[in-house]
Amino acid sequence: MAKTRVLIAESSDIVLLGLLAILNSSRSIDVVDTASDLSEGIKLYAKHAPDLCLISDSFKDLNIHEFMQNLYKHDDKAKVVLLTDSLDINYLNQALKAGITGCLLKSIDKKKLKQSLISVAEGEKVFSDAISNLMTDRYADLAQNKTGQSSFDKITKREREILQMIVDGYTSQEIAKQLYISPRTVETHRSNLLQKLNMKNTAALVRYALEKGPFSKT
Repeated sequence: MAKTRVLIAESSDIVLLGLLAILNSSRSIDVVDTASDLSEGIKLYAKHAPDLCLISDSFKDLNIHEFMQNLYKHDDKAKVVLLTDSLDINYLNQALKAGITGCLLKSIDKKKLKQSLISVAEGEKVFSDAISNLMTDRYADLAQNKTGQSSFDKITKREREILQMIVDGYTSQEIAKQLYISPRTVETHRSNLLQKLNMKNTAALVRYALEKGPFSKT
């Protein structure tokens, strides 16, 4: 089985050593290189063409939009996971709009970090539990219409359960396995959720939740 090839961009030597210790302990991950500044990160990405780039927000001059645009010049499907300790909604919005594939809090545990990076390489979007839970908690408020009635009134208990798992980053097959139902049934529930909440896809649902989430300005 091919390893997930990761490029790390981190300005702090101490944090970098910690990330290397964690990721190098996994048989499924190969750290192809590390970058201590943004320009170096872009050059190394072009050189190694990794499955994804794990970048920390410790860079004082980090402009995530500009960084993504530079990566897209080398790979229009570049995958970037942002490692942050910020829950500022405006900051997260800009990162999502720039095209990041995931956002993980620096408090994430080692096992979850490794699994998240592997999931990204497999085509998933990943978010720390704290971010996912905040988004889920706000869905009812986001769905409020002018009459005060919520679109959530139309959602069944099973759909709510599946929605939580979708937000947590589980695939349809993983959801099916945990709930003892078929993947086709999960897809049906997923389709119903998107229709009831008037969303085009899961990514749009996540972006909308963040943009209108608990940190938005009043």
